[in-house]
Amino acid sequence: MSFHTFNIRHRLYAYTVNDAGESGGQTVPLGEVDGASNVPPHILAAVDLLLASIAPSGKTAAYAVKRFGSPGERGSFVCLVASHPYVDSWKRPAPLNHARILCIDSDDRPWLDVHALVELAAGFDADRVLANSGGLDDIRDRLLDVETSLDVAEWSEVPFEDVETALAKAVIEICVSRVSNGEPITVPLPPQSSLEALRGVAAVWSSLPMAIQRASEFSIDARPGTRVKILFTTAGSEPQPKVTQQTREFAASYIQWLHERPDDARALIMNPDISDATTLRSEFDRARVPRPMQREEPTMPKNRRPAEGPRRELDPAVTGYINEQVAAAQDSLREYVKKWVGAVPQGADRGSAAPHDPGGVLAPSRFPRRWSEIAAATGAGAIGGVLAALLTIFMMRPPASVPASRADRAEIAATQTLAPTTRQEGAPAVQPQPRTAADSLAGATWADRFQTLIDTDPKRLASVVDAIAANFAPDAKTRFGKLRAQIESGKPLANADRKFLRGILYQMLVQKIGGSDFKIDGKFKSVPATAVKFVTEDLNLESTKSDTDRDIANIEAEAILRWAALKGL
Repeated sequence: MSFHTFNIRHRLYAYTVNDAGESGGQTVPLGEVDGASNVPPHILAAVDLLLASIAPSGKTAAYAVKRFGSPGERGSFVCLVASHPYVDSWKRPAPLNHARILCIDSDDRPWLDVHALVELAAGFDADRVLANSGGLDDIRDRLLDVETSLDVAEWSEVPFEDVETALAKAVIEICVSRVSNGEPITVPLPPQSSLEALRGVAAVWSSLPMAIQRASEFSIDARPGTRVKILFTTAGSEPQPKVTQQTREFAASYIQWLHERPDDARALIMNPDISDATTLRSEFDRARVPRPMQREEPTMPKNRRPAEGPRRELDPAVTGYINEQVAAAQDSLREYVKKWVGAVPQGADRGSAAPHDPGGVLAPSRFPRRWSEIAAATGAGAIGGVLAALLTIFMMRPPASVPASRADRAEIAATQTLAPTTRQEGAPAVQPQPRTAADSLAGATWADRFQTLIDTDPKRLASVVDAIAANFAPDAKTRFGKLRAQIESGKPLANADRKFLRGILYQMLVQKIGGSDFKIDGKFKSVPATAVKFVTEDLNLESTKSDTDRDIANIEAEAILRWAALKGL
């Protein structure tokens, strides 16, 4: 999973009292982090209009999301506005409206920028900041200290894990059906907190093509009149907007496709030509076509001789052995010639009979070879030895008429890679790269870091699973036995399996650390609160909230990764 660091600019709109005693809403200068520094004027003007129009419809915060294209400049801008309810000294509603503007300076891939902004806004407790500080000046200082840039992950299907199918269908249906209609519309959502609704809607919205996103700005629990097209509400009683059956079927197919083929989804999201529902359906149908199988290489005509494949180089040990055998053959031949030359008496006629050997050994009656014959034999022996060596080398090479296959070349490369090498004297030793600790993996949240482990290192994940599940009763392990086998085989996990794996590992870990006895079913609510508190304190977890599914995911993921880091896994 890729990450990129983007700059953040801010815009603050507050209800204050000026020097003349007049109260009203106005933008508050924020110095070098203010959006006026590098946000184009036409985009800044649209953000200011949104800030002046938004206010919470109830007692909880309201949110708005809007994506801007930037003509003439690289990338785009995405803006998240949080409207915090506040009451001034006269007991009048005076919401504090804060816009975070992310400057997208890399347009080579779809970035999950909204998700990163949502998590940043979730950690900003406006009530606590205003109550415990000197006011807007301290807010400005806080933004300058901790909110000048943000690490953003590449788009993935992971945020869909915590989005109910009904919510995902509702968001896609309304965005697609209203892409060419600029009239505002209110859309009811199931009862939930505004922050939880924001996470779910933003996850679905960011999975649509960029042009569809720009045409579908939305708000959560904001009052009517907010300058967005789609106003989602968690407390409204309005009927669901009517959409066609074709749109419903498209939404259902699109959700399933996002889970099954996320790589193709990234390309669709980045497609600049998709700006209306008709083009979206057309490109989606094209993207759903199964990928063609790899075509086999065509065979050569029979009347053509295949090209000779690359020859393998002989192993140095084999070459040395051949050289030794050739040298030994030469030495043996040389000794043979000396023996026979020494057997001829000095000055004797090569044609006369030899005397009888006094030792009783019959000497040859006639020397059997002339010097020319000896030279011929010597030359023939030398030539024979060289031919034998060449024949040995020739037999050890691959056949010239059959090129080495791709599998053979891969095997040779693997063998050469794994072969031990001798470090030259004086050369520095190559130190292995240290592995990133489990609790320091890449990711904006703990759930994202756990997902990084799943995506990038299945073998390491398998070792963590084995360590946590060790010494458990068979009935506990068989609940995820098939999933465990899938992890060990290196096959990718489906979204539902990832969520179940995280939940059941957390439950096993709680029993391993705290000794609590409860049903292991992969559900966080089955874990006693006392056991959750004990493990949180024992592992010194920073994730303590469990109000939403995303909070629970962070608790489970952090506990697993912290424990794995302590065990050196």
